[in-house]
Amino acid sequence: MNLYYLCGPDENGDDYTLHVRAPNMHQAYGLWLDHWFKENPETAIYSGQLIPGTPSAKADEKLLIYEIISDPDVVGVIEWGRNAIIMGHVNP
Repeated sequence: MNLYYLCGPDENGDDYTLHVRAPNMHQAYGLWLDHWFKENPETAIYSGQLIPGTPSAKADEKLLIYEIISDPDVVGVIEWGRNAIIMGHVNP
């Protein structure tokens, strides 16, 4: 299992951030959608295609998916610059 950090605001600036444990980023994205939009899936703000890699356009208009590199058996600080790798994004 991997640890993912998914983050993206809506047009009102509301934060839709979530940490998810999943085997891959596709399942992490599915869990994110289910968590935030289970009651009304048609209102999901980021329901586009999951695109691997770093986005080339403005990052604040996308749901960003980071994989957090960590050992679950080690206690310590997770350093953002070294331990978080952007894996993909979803356009609104």
